[in-house]
Amino acid sequence: MGVVDDLEETVRAAFGPASEDAMAVLMSYGGETWHREPDRVRRAILTLSDGDLDALRHWTDTAKEDYRDVLLFAEYPPNPDDPKTPGELRARIGMPNDPDNPATFEEVQGRQGHWAPDPFGDAQWRWHDGKRWTDQVTD
Repeated sequence: MGVVDDLEETVRAAFGPASEDAMAVLMSYGGETWHREPDRVRRAILTLSDGDLDALRHWTDTAKEDYRDVLLFAEYPPNPDDPKTPGELRARIGMPNDPDNPATFEEVQGRQGHWAPDPFGDAQWRWHDGKRWTDQVTD
């Protein structure tokens, strides 16, 4: 049994009566020279779509833009322990959870490496390594 035959069986099982449409969407990835690792990426798209044709279209379009995004989400799913909100992140790293009253530089100055409100205004948060502000920023 070939890779495409096995793929067709997987698509039929996941999409049932819509499997023909699903297979057409899925096979639209891999036809261009810049579409890397088509077999691996198609499997990742199937994993992420979970039998939903709209999700299959979304992930196929995503792969056509940058296949690495599909591989990242399929092969390295988010850790359920990761913070889900900025408030959870602030709590985990020891920052105040009140966005209207963020920590001042003086409040966090003595800590070893920490996130703090960006004093340069380029982002919401900037990493301070305990001695100086770094280029690492996040919103």
